[in-house]
Amino acid sequence: MKRTIPLLLLIGLISFMVGCMRLGDTTKEAPTMADIYDEHFSTVDERSHVQKPPTFPDLSSLRLQKERELAEDFELLDNPMLLIYVFPHLATDERMPVPGYWTAIPLYERDEFALPGENYRVRFGD
Repeated sequence: MKRTIPLLLLIGLISFMVGCMRLGDTTKEAPTMADIYDEHFSTVDERSHVQKPPTFPDLSSLRLQKERELAEDFELLDNPMLLIYVFPHLATDERMPVPGYWTAIPLYERDEFALPGENYRVRFGD
């Protein structure tokens, strides 16, 4: 029993040192994922079914143009905001004081849009 504990400690120490020596091998520079990806698709046979995915153009300017066109066609109708003052009060069962504050809520539950060509702002001969 007295000999097995030092023997186990010696084996553990040797294993630890061997493991530390192996860590030095992994520090060399490895290729990045982009390098591996590009190398794979450069070596793929043209007859293969695997193809590099297409790249898509930047569509942000087209999206903004379409948003402007929709905003011109479907004009947002007015939804007035109601300004409400909430007086100071005690809230919850613990009766925590809540200071007074202003809040705004829309008059209608949801926003409505005018149909294309509908000019709702011209009323009563204005």
